[in-house]
Amino acid sequence: MTSSRLLRAFDILWRLSIVLLPWQTRWFLDASIHGVTWEQGRISMYVSWFALLATVVVGFLLPSKEPQKEKRSRLVWVFSAILFSVTIIATRLDRQALTAVLQWWAQVMLLGACVVSVKRQQVPWKTLATWFMISLIPFTILGFVQYATQEVWGSKWLGIAAQLSQNSGVSVVEHGAYRILRIYGGFSHPNIFGGWLAIGVLTSFLLSLKVESKRDAIFCALTASSFSVALLLTYARSAWLAMVIAGTILLVHVFRTRRASQFFWLALVASFLSVAIVGFSQRDHILARGDTSSRLESLSVNTRIASLQDGVDTLLMHPLIGTGPNAELYVTWVAEQPFDMLNPSPVPFESPHNVFLLAVENFGFIGMAIIIALLFLVVRTPTRRLGVIAFFAPLLIIGLFDHYFWSYWSGQSLVALAILLSNTQDPRA
Repeated sequence: MTSSRLLRAFDILWRLSIVLLPWQTRWFLDASIHGVTWEQGRISMYVSWFALLATVVVGFLLPSKEPQKEKRSRLVWVFSAILFSVTIIATRLDRQALTAVLQWWAQVMLLGACVVSVKRQQVPWKTLATWFMISLIPFTILGFVQYATQEVWGSKWLGIAAQLSQNSGVSVVEHGAYRILRIYGGFSHPNIFGGWLAIGVLTSFLLSLKVESKRDAIFCALTASSFSVALLLTYARSAWLAMVIAGTILLVHVFRTRRASQFFWLALVASFLSVAIVGFSQRDHILARGDTSSRLESLSVNTRIASLQDGVDTLLMHPLIGTGPNAELYVTWVAEQPFDMLNPSPVPFESPHNVFLLAVENFGFIGMAIIIALLFLVVRTPTRRLGVIAFFAPLLIIGLFDHYFWSYWSGQSLVALAILLSNTQDPRA
């Protein structure tokens, strides 16, 4: 295949990868701990993997458009191999723990290879951002339908589980006698959808700073306002907080550099007015979400605290090399904790709702030292500070209160997108 054909194939494949990435359609083998579903232990293959693999293969067949540092590249491979070996040792070759660890590595390595492949070809930022926003539009529409009908329609072909607000275990907001369904989009939990939407809103704002036509400006305004309203209706508190802080950072930058255009203000005002109107109509539910003395909110807080305590306890038992990534629940509730089937714990199985604690628990202090060394090799001096801050500030904030960026494919893929989108000053953008 000629270079021009490879380039055309790559242009199609990376766009297809972005569009498919949010969809959770997959083939999997189930896994459980004491009869409770263990998501991290499932052997899974997602439909988006085929497009990602093709993007990686074709991308590496094309010559790189960015400078390579061979010595640094070799060191990255060496440290990664050592880190992988440490995690395998941490499982003690237990079959179930090893399955969870290998699944985590397969997901992270595939996403890492795709990020490198796209960066090698210097894909224009505006094109990448536009396709990311396009990929979120079906989920936003789906979320609005879910809120209107108070039901999530299940579909195995779309990777969506059915949810009814009156059923136990469904994410809702309780207000008096009402149970209001939090919108899922196409994800397994509203918090995950909230994280994607927060990055989507920021992308809309940043793109509005770069567009030059009225058509593109209207597109940014519509996506910013619709993503913002959908974010509100997820009732994901950590995503709300992340959006407020990241949005404030962006506004400060705009005022300081005086870069704002009329298109940016159009997107900002459209987003603010949409949220204000919908938020006023839903004010009782929003206030209920902040009432930690209510039954559901109290249960949520207690579950998170218990998960953090379990995480610290497990880390103290495995301080050097940890449990292996995604094997912490198996180690905690099978290998370490006694479990009485007649009197099970009232607290459900949960990974620590803090990415940083979970990372140390999974890799131990030796593994974290290797990860820090890898970061020094991979992360270069950030010359594009706005992009780095705008996209990683919300991830860091959400990471303080949740773990899906680390544990689940849907969260890991969002981090990969944030890495690509953080390059907001691409000269070809």
